Amino acid sequence: MTKTFDFKYIRTISLYIFFSFLLIALVIVFNEELYGIFGEENYTSIHLILELLTAIVTMSIAAQLWFTTRFNLVNRDIYLGAIFLCIAMLTIFHMISFKGMPFFIMDSSPYQATWFYMITRLLLAFGILAVMVTKVKKSSLTTRNVVYGVSVLLTIGCILMIYLPNAILPSLVNEGIGTTTLKNVLQYICLAVQIVLILF
Repeated sequence: MTKTFDFKYIRTISLYIFFSFLLIALVIVFNEELYGIFGEENYTSIHLILELLTAIVTMSIAAQLWFTTRFNLVNRDIYLGAIFLCIAMLTIFHMISFKGMPFFIMDSSPYQATWFYMITRLLLAFGILAVMVTKVKKSSLTTRNVVYGVSVLLTIGCILMIYLPNAILPSLVNEGIGTTTLKNVLQYICLAVQIVLILF
């Protein structure tokens, strides 16, 4: 049997990548105009709307996989559902800890918001990579419940670690200066992994 390339798939992925880069280029070129339209005073509101949409989408994916795995117990679907559940919860905490948001547990700060954001990016990239290299096999309802339960416990652990009164994680943002080298490196690593996932 001769192995053939799926040219339709390659063409579709190429279009997604092209239009993504085109959108980024347009934002860079017209950043002054966009800033004039939205303005700094609207930044927190726009961020809130976008993060809320992200939380809704990721929670919907987690719920959909939770309900469908009852009838098709495949380990990959269970792991994906648990990952998106973690991402949804962490996105909510990123949203409410963002600078300019009302008081919750403690005053909002770049430290908490950036770490919640970074953990979701790392989880999305490396979580899906781990699922993709996992061998597909049948699972059970007990396994599904355990995996989702562990994902909730790990998420709670991350939240408690970030909200500790004395920060134990390095800062990812220097206020008034910009993002740190660590944050930039982690971001590029996540981007590289996601590009690999898109292509393969």
